[in-house]
Amino acid sequence: MHLINKIFNNETIRTVWDKEKEKYYISIVDLVGVLSESDRPRKYWSDLKNKLKQEGNEVSEKIGQLKLKSQDGKYRLTDVCDIKDLKYFRESYITPALEEGLIERLYPNQPKHPKQQYRLTKMAKEWLTGKVK
Repeated sequence: MHLINKIFNNETIRTVWDKEKEKYYISIVDLVGVLSESDRPRKYWSDLKNKLKQEGNEVSEKIGQLKLKSQDGKYRLTDVCDIKDLKYFRESYITPALEEGLIERLYPNQPKHPKQQYRLTKMAKEWLTGKVK
């Protein structure tokens, strides 16, 4: 496998090319970090998965784990999805979060804006800190 770093809104997104399977895999932790603007995306993703499981939701079987190089140079297991599963990721996570008012678009009237970003709403921040049930 070959690690390729992509830049998305000035943030690094780790992607891996699996030559045998001819698939790209993308780090969900990196995506979550960009979308949530969290300085601790790994913890944020872990907490979110735990909260979803507590509420009776399943984290998709389409999410796998690969060892990716972290900022400290060590290789750690990281949740990934393959690029074709990004549509699933968007439909299963991004769209529901938008509909529930947990995230909002930076360009709300232009969903396909080339510089589109998402940010947490006040409600989501309260939900994540346990201030809202």
